[in-house]
Amino acid sequence: MRRDAAALAACVAAVFTVLTVADARAGTYDVVSCGAAATENLAWAFESSAPDAFAVGYGPRTCSPLYGVSLATLIDPHILRAGDFAAWTFRAPAGTLVRGVQVWRHTATQPAADGSVWRVTARAGATPILAEDCRGSCLKGPGAFDAGSSVSYAIGAPTVRWGVECESATCTTGNGTGNYAGVDLHAARVTVDDPVAPSVETVGELMRPGAATVAAGDSAGIRSLRAAVDGTERVSLEPGCDFRLAAPCPARAEGSLGALAEGRHTVSVSAEDAAGNPSALERTVVVDGTPPVLERVTVSGRTVTAVVSDALSGVASGSLAVRNGRSAAFTELPTTVRDGRLVATIPRPLSPSRVGLRLTATDGAGNAVSGVISSMSLSTRVGARARAVRNARASVPYGRAVTVSGRLTTIDGAPLAGQEVSVTSQIRSTGSTPVAFTSARTDARGRFSLAVPAGPSRLLRVVYGGDSGVVGRTRSVSLRVAASATINASSRVLRGSGTIRFSGRLRTLGTKLPPGGKIVDLQASAGGRWSTVDTTRAAGRGGRWHAVARFRGTPGRYPVRLRIRREAAFGYDLGYSRAVVVTVR
Repeated sequence: MRRDAAALAACVAAVFTVLTVADARAGTYDVVSCGAAATENLAWAFESSAPDAFAVGYGPRTCSPLYGVSLATLIDPHILRAGDFAAWTFRAPAGTLVRGVQVWRHTATQPAADGSVWRVTARAGATPILAEDCRGSCLKGPGAFDAGSSVSYAIGAPTVRWGVECESATCTTGNGTGNYAGVDLHAARVTVDDPVAPSVETVGELMRPGAATVAAGDSAGIRSLRAAVDGTERVSLEPGCDFRLAAPCPARAEGSLGALAEGRHTVSVSAEDAAGNPSALERTVVVDGTPPVLERVTVSGRTVTAVVSDALSGVASGSLAVRNGRSAAFTELPTTVRDGRLVATIPRPLSPSRVGLRLTATDGAGNAVSGVISSMSLSTRVGARARAVRNARASVPYGRAVTVSGRLTTIDGAPLAGQEVSVTSQIRSTGSTPVAFTSARTDARGRFSLAVPAGPSRLLRVVYGGDSGVVGRTRSVSLRVAASATINASSRVLRGSGTIRFSGRLRTLGTKLPPGGKIVDLQASAGGRWSTVDTTRAAGRGGRWHAVARFRGTPGRYPVRLRIRREAAFGYDLGYSRAVVVTVR
């Protein structure tokens, strides 16, 4: 090969045939260089044990239209040792293999006067491609690019290379006027076998509210990345791939899901690598930005039990501490935590009824609550009499307003003044939802009161959110209002057997009748025992009802009433009308 580096650089541009790159099937992709539909070499690297003894034509990247990329021994004599080499080498990305190669090449060696033996060699990994292996006077392929002159080989190795190497004990590069060996890589198409799907990264199963990202990675690169939250696409990326590169696509692609709101979400991620290998991942993600909530605290003997809830991520850890006096420091107690229950023992000689308690609890997402445990008492008053709320229930007569009063203190009795409590109300009927009802602020003694107008049964939740190192507290009271109705009899005296017609109106203050009306029972009492004598419906705009009672003629006085049963679609609890007495003579 007599063309030296200067001669190669002086080669003028020429028109050449552009070859169509075949679509590689999923699991493989083709990398093209130089005349094979590419004007640059971005995949074959020049490698040499003695780089100063070789000339590289046009640089490692730039392709000559006629010769592609070239390497040759220098014209000026340099003495190399056996095994010294120079080659164009293709290295597949990690985890992949070169399945096959189609190459357009011109390789040449010629005998040297001093007995130097240069060898042209192509290798699949460490294994020579025998059809290309030659020494001494050797010439393979045309001197300029010819679209019809390619050769193809199966490789099955992570690397493939075309080059020259010194085979004799020493080799001279040239004789001052010409060189002895060289390789022109006119063009190449390398098929890379990628058996590995890309890795996909998404948010963890538990996180706090905020922006979240998804990503995918692959040694050959990511062709596309898509992600959806609850079925709505949030990420659609196609970073762009350059199949002149051994790893054509970006090794990593990342996209933002945006802010994830608190709650449970389904995050779906899919990615495709340069070879078309797909990966997909679907994960239920719990987003939790709310600290645990203290539900209740009980002291039994010396055992303190704090029940803490966290609807989304659960209670992960917690502790209780005790103080002997409102101004004393807190001392941590050995605490067990299981299923949201924090249990500790108050040490002797402290009095369980006088100590203060502090709670610390952390949920699975890392949200924490810490502070002095507060106490909230509730009572109800209809008229002048107040009654403490027990078991979170209180009875209220139909048509009467009720005042709900409370006191907010620390558990050892220190009043919490100037604190706001908020109240929600939910009517006790199917389909109702909690709505904001009112709010109040505690006075200097920690007291507050709420006026609740007459109406159906409802659940009130009184919430203190906590403040200044005090843990919030929530109390609920279910105000149970008995249903009511009017009752009238067509007659109150009956001689012998016969029937009497009863009628009236169902009272519905603050609520509506169920669709189709409300079932009611007409009851009569005999011998002190009530029994149902007729069942009907209260219906219509006025909630009117009609029923009939049959009497056998046994003389006596018989009270008759209307029973209004509890029904999920009706906002009142079990109630009765007044009794009407029928006299049979």
